[in-house]
Amino acid sequence: MHIPQSVESRAEALTLMMVHNQIISPRYGGPIIGGTRDYISAGYLLTHEDTFLEVDEFSDLALTGGYIGPLPKPVKSNPSLYTGKQLFSLFLPDDFNYKFSSKWGRAKSLTYDVLIKDGQLITGLIDRAAIGSEEPDSILHRISKDYGSEEARKFLNSVLSVLRSYISNRGFSLSYKELTLDKSAEKKVFKSISDSYVKVDELITKSKNGELTGARGMSEAEALEAHIVHELSKARDKAGRVSDTALFDDNSGVIMARTGARGSSLNLGQMTAALGQQSVRGKRIQNGFNQRALSHFKKADMS
Repeated sequence: MHIPQSVESRAEALTLMMVHNQIISPRYGGPIIGGTRDYISAGYLLTHEDTFLEVDEFSDLALTGGYIGPLPKPVKSNPSLYTGKQLFSLFLPDDFNYKFSSKWGRAKSLTYDVLIKDGQLITGLIDRAAIGSEEPDSILHRISKDYGSEEARKFLNSVLSVLRSYISNRGFSLSYKELTLDKSAEKKVFKSISDSYVKVDELITKSKNGELTGARGMSEAEALEAHIVHELSKARDKAGRVSDTALFDDNSGVIMARTGARGSSLNLGQMTAALGQQSVRGKRIQNGFNQRALSHFKKADMS
């Protein structure tokens, strides 16, 4: 236990040990505290153009975030409906102006897709780039720099409380069906994998005939492994690109990958193509059994 003995040490502890004073880290040049995973997915879902909230739900979520002021004017009447952007805007400083590109926007090659004017989220989607940890130039980072750490603490506490409550009420899951490609995309994946298998067989044949060119300092076996790993990695990357274009924007896996909540298009490609891990620490899976990686493989099979 550390017990500050003097007035100076007590003042220093009160300043340094307050978590909100440590939001911005010089190591990352941005906030080390912020939203992750479900909070990021919730931010996207809440601020999506298709999200509308009834008065009761809007009021409950606003109160969850600690908002006690007057409600804004609904965007629709009969019945009265609010947007998720309006709810998010309740917790922004009134004179806050900022524009930046979200991770979702970058995936779509947009330079600036998030626009905040006079404390109102006008366009764009909230994702990891806006409220995530270790994200420089985010909304959280800007509020902390311009309005101080106390304001950043209030914003983060309020917004994350709202997002947690919203996604708990709404629900969010990834089903097996969402990882099933259509027949056209499936054919492309199988073709890229079979093409890679053919090229791997050619590499093995070249190695046996002494025709394989290796990198300097590598043995013939090491050179073959490097070539095979490279070829299999290309098949994995192609599968990832196919799934990236074949899956729709409302796919739960796509939402998590593109918003920075969890995973990547590479993981989606592996799941949709039932494609396993290519290498461990830069090498293919080593032989755990006699001359083979797993018991159901043929002995001494290099492919």
